[in-house]
Amino acid sequence: MTIGHLPVAYLLVQLIRRGRASRLMIACALCGSLAPDIDLLYLALFETQTVSHRAYWTHFPLSWLAIGVVVGCLYLSGSGGRLWGMLVFVFIPNALLH
Repeated sequence: MTIGHLPVAYLLVQLIRRGRASRLMIACALCGSLAPDIDLLYLALFETQTVSHRAYWTHFPLSWLAIGVVVGCLYLSGSGGRLWGMLVFVFIPNALLH
């Protein structure tokens, strides 16, 4: 199913930018769509019990919303540059779409 998240991320970023997405935006969107599955790496490397990877915090939408609020506040405060905006408007929506 991980492969299915990539085309949807690409389509979402193209929809957000109306077909004018840069390569950096597309890369950020693709990383955002796979970010909730980063727990699979932890599960494969460190976890010895059989636990569903959907039980980790990375699969809870509220955790991504909280991260989005923090990053959004940094972006709006002016302390962040273009990268913070990219995280708020491209990475986080794709993580939530996951």
